[in-house]
Amino acid sequence: MTNITCRECGKRTRALRPSKQYCSLVCRRRAYRRSGGRYAPRPKRRCARCKKWYQPKQRRSKYCCRACLLAAWREKQRRVHKRRRCRECGRWFRPKCSHAVSCSRRCNNLSSNRNRRREIKRLCVEYRGGKCQQCGYARSMAALDFHHRNPRHRVFSLCSSRVIHTWSRLKRELDKCDLLCSNCHRELHEKLDNN
Repeated sequence: MTNITCRECGKRTRALRPSKQYCSLVCRRRAYRRSGGRYAPRPKRRCARCKKWYQPKQRRSKYCCRACLLAAWREKQRRVHKRRRCRECGRWFRPKCSHAVSCSRRCNNLSSNRNRRREIKRLCVEYRGGKCQQCGYARSMAALDFHHRNPRHRVFSLCSSRVIHTWSRLKRELDKCDLLCSNCHRELHEKLDNN
């Protein structure tokens, strides 16, 4: 709350906003009638772009003229649409909005799908115990593979598939698999190929 002086009656009163000019609605109407249908002029302001003093016509105006408004808008557009590097493919691009990080819908989908597949693999690894069932390796999730015990019963390949399946369907397929590290998986396949 701030103390203000009413422009009509001169009475000092408390107001929520420092921009309030009258103590009551009665004083406000009286001033409006006396001025011939116009309120008291707003205090002068400084233009946000050229820094000249001007008489504002609207309550929230920041600029003294249309030229300053357009110049400020162009500056903002230049700042927002400054060339950036795509985080996916590395190409330079001019973004259409301030929060764009990818040059195209394709690049945006690539990164979001990669994150989704990584999350699905993490859930699958946790479901099967989180470590290699032969040697106990658990340092890197990227080095863990799913080995189908009976390849004839395989419906789809886990985590390498481009199609994202439901969790119940993934569980059914995970129950047919063993979780092995890359080395154990290759050794197992070598034994199976030699037999």
